[in-house]
Amino acid sequence: MSASSVHAQFEQTYRALLAQTASQPREQVLAHAYALGRSAAKDGMSISDVLMTHQRTAAEFVMRSDDATAATKMADLLLQEALGPFDVILGGIEEANASLRNINQLLELESRRIGQALHDEAGQLIATLSLAVECFGCGHQVSTGSNFQQIRNPGDPEPIEAPIKTCSGNNIDHVRNLVGQAEMLFRRLSHELRPVVLDDMGLFAAIKFLADGFSLHRGLVIDIQNELTQRLCPLLEWSIYRMIQVTLPNVVKHGKANHVTIRLAQTDDWIKCSVTDDGVGLDASRLQASDSNGIGLVGVRERAEALGGRIVISPVLPHGTDVSVYLPFIG
Repeated sequence: MSASSVHAQFEQTYRALLAQTASQPREQVLAHAYALGRSAAKDGMSISDVLMTHQRTAAEFVMRSDDATAATKMADLLLQEALGPFDVILGGIEEANASLRNINQLLELESRRIGQALHDEAGQLIATLSLAVECFGCGHQVSTGSNFQQIRNPGDPEPIEAPIKTCSGNNIDHVRNLVGQAEMLFRRLSHELRPVVLDDMGLFAAIKFLADGFSLHRGLVIDIQNELTQRLCPLLEWSIYRMIQVTLPNVVKHGKANHVTIRLAQTDDWIKCSVTDDGVGLDASRLQASDSNGIGLVGVRERAEALGGRIVISPVLPHGTDVSVYLPFIG
């Protein structure tokens, strides 16, 4: 349907609604006006188009009415209802823009954190590895008393702060260890950026992989209860995974828990993800503050709100904390 046809049909229906105000219940007419406004917005009409139509039809309606004051008041009510859907749309656009800004801020924080890790951890490992490799077969001597191996040429005075040894094939184990550390670091950072198991096998498998790693390295017992019957959209799966990835370190660091239960469920139009621990609990002041990297429970809250959801943090008796995230279902 062309724009002119849409405008003509809207004006015809709007004029008919004004005429029905004398014979139909006011609530019914106003409900039809709201539905008409919603159709107009869906068909691409603007607020100015609605206002121009109202100006023409309302003037005729008031002139033909016996009570101009009452007719003007009724026409104004009809206009308010017809513009109602446009207000909802504009509000939704503002909320969407705010959500996008929040998501961009979270992405920036995480990118900064990973970039810092690459600069500090990976940079240190690569520098140490490079120095160790240069020593093989060169006759140089290496100080082993600091984090970085330091090359010194023959004839240089011996440093006092660290013992010196000549590079030899015996140092191959040290280099292998450095290579192993570098490989583990890059694997961890790569997994944080985008775990392959999440794309290939889904949310439950990715969370189990994450939980197994925590159990192995932190001595934490983690149970996973998955009540979801289908895979979620990639955005929801990634967001839930990241929230759990952020929450688990808080459980270990602040909650001092020994046992954690992760539960995934869907209720009505909401996806619920809860992390419940048996730790000492979290005080109110800590819930309002993020850690030095800007990633913590505050980060979880911001991520949930950016997606139109919410986070509920509550104590567990006799001790412990439950962190539940509710996200609207996205098909």
